[in-house]
Amino acid sequence: MEMEMLAFKLHKETITAEDYIAWAHQMLENNIVSPSLKIIAALTPNTNLFEIEAYFRKALKEIGLVLPIIEPNSRATIALLANDILRANDDAQLAQLANEIFHIVAD
Repeated sequence: MEMEMLAFKLHKETITAEDYIAWAHQMLENNIVSPSLKIIAALTPNTNLFEIEAYFRKALKEIGLVLPIIEPNSRATIALLANDILRANDDAQLAQLANEIFHIVAD
């Protein structure tokens, strides 16, 4: 998960444990490593969200990242979702992605 999308979901309070875990995996795949990132990547989706958020804040400090400003995140999130639409495997996934874009624009 891209940092812009993660920041947008944080802002909209729609973030899930899966989002944090996907973000940590992507960071590690991009050779960005920290102790807290490794912990987040090893967690399961049923881990308490407050626990994951504590590790997320630690990870941001460890790797020197700051959450981006939200307005550009809306546009970046829409672009990422549109890209995902192009790769959607089925109608249900396509509908979910389109619905996410709709809610971003409506907000």
